[in-house]
Amino acid sequence: MNLANKLTFLRIILAPVFLVIYFLPIDHPNWTIPVLWLIFIISEITDYFDGLAARKLNQTSDFGKFFDPFADTLVQITCFLCFLIDKIWGNTIIPLILFLLVIYREFGILFLRNLMLKKGINLCASIY
Repeated sequence: MNLANKLTFLRIILAPVFLVIYFLPIDHPNWTIPVLWLIFIISEITDYFDGLAARKLNQTSDFGKFFDPFADTLVQITCFLCFLIDKIWGNTIIPLILFLLVIYREFGILFLRNLMLKKGINLCASIY
């Protein structure tokens, strides 16, 4: 497993960690919200660096082209869903429309990737 895939795997591990910390049976002690934001920020930073490592170290692979978007979707949906649930509980972290935009974007990209794959084109992530 190359460096880029290890960073992607770290994001996949961080998603359930985020979920477990969020749903701890105690009523959101003072340390949980900063830790959750830290996990989210680390996830986004590792997303940037795994792409950078894949391109700069020439570590792109067919596996990584599917593994990375899966990790992105898993982390984003996990975090944003928890933030939406928090809004339902009375806190204002994100509005419903933002969560819906993320979901629509993810399903749209999934649709486009599958459509392009049927045409023999591998639509992978880019720096943009």
